[in-house]
Amino acid sequence: MKVRASSAQADIPWQGESSWQELRTAITAICAGLGEKEAEIREIAQQMQYGYRQLDEPMDVLCGRSCITCQEICCRRATLWYDLPDLLFIYLISAKLPPRQISRVSGGACCNLGTRGCLLPRWQRPFICSWYLCGAQQLELSSVPEGGQLKEQIECLRKSRKQLFAHCVEAVSP
Repeated sequence: MKVRASSAQADIPWQGESSWQELRTAITAICAGLGEKEAEIREIAQQMQYGYRQLDEPMDVLCGRSCITCQEICCRRATLWYDLPDLLFIYLISAKLPPRQISRVSGGACCNLGTRGCLLPRWQRPFICSWYLCGAQQLELSSVPEGGQLKEQIECLRKSRKQLFAHCVEAVSP
């Protein structure tokens, strides 16, 4: 799991400019070498983007109810970062990568936390920002009929992410 309370910046991979550039080069090469699996992999990525769009409104509503009064907001407490499946997905959808790895700003908050929440569209965030549901959110979801559907959508995205990553690895493996 990618959530850790107040861990050091050094725990986050690819923080330095040179390691981020190496990663960018590797992801570009992977996506250029997908060969006959490219269409199938891009279809999975497009399905994932649709899945993220389906999560936008219900997650925004849920976060709007729970995060604004939370004293332990994840964007301040947790250590978040992009992992390889996040970055492969983002690159396959947009043909570019974020300018840098997620970092923490003074005060410990995620660099993408603005005054009204995350500055990034949901599909450009690390997946953890969509699948992690705190106790208050879990409780709220258990009391509404749509709660089960939202959890199913998140699980579907999780499975698609694993499938996308596995297919990418398979496509470029000798």
